[in-house]
Amino acid sequence: MKKSRSCFILPGFLMLLFSCSGSQGNETIRKHKWMISRATTERPIDLNNTGKPSTDLLAQGPSCILDDLFNFNEKGILMKDDNQHICDDPSGKKGTWSFISKDSLLIDFIGQGEPRKYKIIEMSENRMILVTPMPFTPGGIEVTYTFINAD
Repeated sequence: MKKSRSCFILPGFLMLLFSCSGSQGNETIRKHKWMISRATTERPIDLNNTGKPSTDLLAQGPSCILDDLFNFNEKGILMKDDNQHICDDPSGKKGTWSFISKDSLLIDFIGQGEPRKYKIIEMSENRMILVTPMPFTPGGIEVTYTFINAD
């Protein structure tokens, strides 16, 4: 079950992490390390088949992802650092990212399949909020990811 939860939660975090506008957004993303602080859905879902649906995706995922750090480097390289709590996750540590418009980001995290588009809701020195559709959910569900500056 941990693998399936990670497969849904982590790609979403990554996509939401990098949505900002213009060169200022590009610099803001690149000069900080980011950590996911919230991942929520508009309606409850049961990612781990416990019979207890929730809108809080972090509560349904493995605790080892809670301290992961994300670095959006130059030339579109995305690096994930497991930090202190290491997951046994074969999804990889490296991927790519790029702006596709002033308010959208495209992230491809190795091992997660197709690149995903994230809409940038907020980008500041301290916080990023990104929204993306969650794949493989009947009726479609949007996930809102909040990242905090972890420097």
